[in-house]
Amino acid sequence: MTGMTFSIKCSLPIRLLFVLKVVVWLLAGLPAARGQLPYRVTGRVVNEKTGEPVPFANIVFKGTLVGTMSDTAGYFKLEARKPHDSLKISAVGYKARIVAARYDGQPLYVTLVPVTVEIGPVVIKPGENPAFRILRKVHERKEFHRLEGLDFYQYEVYNKMEFDIHDFNKKLTRSFLLKPIDFIFENVDTTQEGKAILPVFISETISDFYYRREPRSEREYIRGSKFSGVQNPKLVQVLSDMGFKVDIYKDFNVIFNKNFPSPLNPALNLYYRYYLDDSLHIDGRLTYLINFKPRNERDIGFEGTLLIDAEDFAVKDVDMRFAEKSNINYVRAFRIKQIFERLPEGRWFLSRTAIIADLTILEKEKNLMGVLARKTTSYRKVKLNEPADPSVYTGVDNIIVTEGADQRDENFWRSVRHEALVKREENIYKMVDSLNKNKYFKFLKEAVRIIGSGYARVGKFDIGNIHTFVSWNPSEGWRAKLGARTNRFLSKYVEGNIWGAYGFTDRTVKYGAELIYYPLSMFRRRHNVGVSYKYDMEQIGLSNNALSVDHFMTALFRTGPFDRLTLTREGMLWYEHNWFAGFVTRLSIIYRDVAPRGTFRFLTLNASGDLAEFPSLQNAEIRFNLRFAFRERILSSDFRRRVFINKYPVVAGEVGKGFAGVLGSDFDFLRAKLQINHRLRVSKLGYIDYMLEGGRTWGRVPYYMMEIHLANQNIVNDEAAFNLMRFYEFVSDRYFAFYMENHFEGFFFNRIPGIKKLKLREFLINKILFGYLDPMNRNYPLIFPNGLKNLDARIPYWETGFGLENIFKVLRVDVLWRVTYRENMKFAHAWAIKPSLYLRF
Repeated sequence: MTGMTFSIKCSLPIRLLFVLKVVVWLLAGLPAARGQLPYRVTGRVVNEKTGEPVPFANIVFKGTLVGTMSDTAGYFKLEARKPHDSLKISAVGYKARIVAARYDGQPLYVTLVPVTVEIGPVVIKPGENPAFRILRKVHERKEFHRLEGLDFYQYEVYNKMEFDIHDFNKKLTRSFLLKPIDFIFENVDTTQEGKAILPVFISETISDFYYRREPRSEREYIRGSKFSGVQNPKLVQVLSDMGFKVDIYKDFNVIFNKNFPSPLNPALNLYYRYYLDDSLHIDGRLTYLINFKPRNERDIGFEGTLLIDAEDFAVKDVDMRFAEKSNINYVRAFRIKQIFERLPEGRWFLSRTAIIADLTILEKEKNLMGVLARKTTSYRKVKLNEPADPSVYTGVDNIIVTEGADQRDENFWRSVRHEALVKREENIYKMVDSLNKNKYFKFLKEAVRIIGSGYARVGKFDIGNIHTFVSWNPSEGWRAKLGARTNRFLSKYVEGNIWGAYGFTDRTVKYGAELIYYPLSMFRRRHNVGVSYKYDMEQIGLSNNALSVDHFMTALFRTGPFDRLTLTREGMLWYEHNWFAGFVTRLSIIYRDVAPRGTFRFLTLNASGDLAEFPSLQNAEIRFNLRFAFRERILSSDFRRRVFINKYPVVAGEVGKGFAGVLGSDFDFLRAKLQINHRLRVSKLGYIDYMLEGGRTWGRVPYYMMEIHLANQNIVNDEAAFNLMRFYEFVSDRYFAFYMENHFEGFFFNRIPGIKKLKLREFLINKILFGYLDPMNRNYPLIFPNGLKNLDARIPYWETGFGLENIFKVLRVDVLWRVTYRENMKFAHAWAIKPSLYLRF
């Protein structure tokens, strides 16, 4: 690992685990082809003058559509069913060549001659970089060339994505763990450098994209989808976009959740060094060739070349890669090639993107096993300012899968593909079932899935959760729990969940059930109706990020007492509606009966002034929730959903009304909350994660129904809670909280000699809470338990600190100080060091 003082070579067990993880994660998209095409040509393309490799060169059999591209080192391999006489090899900035094909196993060594002319006169200011004048002209014209400035546009888009495992050795192929599926290695191929490559996954989609500026709407209709081993078109569509979408005209592009400045960023002197190297005549048009690289070699950025049309000042071609020493994990190489074409009216549009990413555990190890990801995207049938039918722009989802998209036959694909498949790609489709039918692989796949999700699939039901089978807490002692839930094989419209638990100390059975109905199926979640009921233990004041009370690790990692649990009986009925992408509302009817457990008591003063106990308290409530996330992208997999980080703020609100006397309810109240979450990217200074939250409760209610502020009594850091606050320490009926983490992504450490090689990343933390408690709510109707208090309205609770991320690529360590309310610190700490797992690119 980078920064360690000793050499590491990946052991065979680690390699096996990596292969199994990748293969299973790609959902069995492995081929089992046992033969090769009879005609194969291999070789390398290099620059005739310098001997440097020419990446992304186009190699095709002359007179056919059968072709490939050279890799980042200039190597290529091309296969055919029948022999062809010659190859045509071309690349932007070079003179095309036609060479004789040879099939005797000897590699071709092809040299391309750069096409250059004398650069014309350029008027520049004294001392100014001559590339700046050209780039400023590009900035002035970029809005014209960006299609988003039009009222309407549409095009057809074809995506092809492939994953390969490469650089594994013979020991792996002979491993006893993989022996039951060793047929997968019969499709192993090798590059010219002798590196083993095993194709494991391929996908294709063909779709129509529509854009409207006012009111803004973007819709993609997938007409065809074809995936090796995957039957969820949306899953692969989102997978294709993650980390692989680049707009050269944007000031910044987010790739692998990193903020990459574009080489066309208007701050010309801040991020890159530019070199106007030459000018070329391409297709009869004068074109400028500009090289660029980051000003600081450790900063996140690109290095590569731009081809700029000298007449329209538009990008004609960009070829760039991650800077070699950038502070990025798990990426050995990442290269982007984009080609633009000129429309008759003078606009240039992106016609093709090719991306190659080499991912591995230790990116500095050149021969370590990794995953090679390749994606090509091409755009055709472009129409500008031609509105489509208004119905095309409406709907909840941004991505619409047309009926039967995943059932298209080969005739359909032959007619719509923008480029023909090579035989290697065809074999992945043809032989994918071989692995999925293998019993041993099914076992491996299920084992990995169980560890990740906690549930074992048994036909149309999932049994689990294994993480909560056995746990311990002071009230229940040892506890056992077992549950089951439905999956999509039972129904795509109804989701069910049921479980039961038993505490061996309190000898009480707990249970719960949930039923949700999706009228339009789980993949079209426009609305749903649900009902749930539970009778179980709760820890009030526990954040959503924390381990649940019944997780087997909760008792192991707590730093304070876990003795204020409640046994809660809760029934809920709700209706949820997705109005449009990113805007969801829910209306709920809730009944709760809360009883203290263990040594915890609900105490009050009776009429005579003596202490008395409440066995439980009840409340009935109608609650309205909303969540708005502008242009949010969501991945649905079965009934589970994953929300990706949005560049816009996410707003969530809640209003609840309690009714005394309804279903035995004891309290009448009104409660409101508002929360704003946002990741703000700050150019080369990384990003800021911040959260604003405020709330108020009107009416007289017990302390547990007000805001008991979220605390973390775990040795592991919790970003969503106050890490130096204990459970049941502070309560408010009106409050405002501010959380902020400044992640500098190594900006400062990257400039310190010696330390910069460690790839450490620094961050700052501040969490501030203002709170107030109306005197009428203090000790009504319940006496505050020992240690619970309200905040002074003039003095906020404040904890601050700093930390290091990317320690050995897997750890984050927070060093925290509690600035205020440091008196009476029983069970709390004035400072702490809290680690947490950190796995980021």
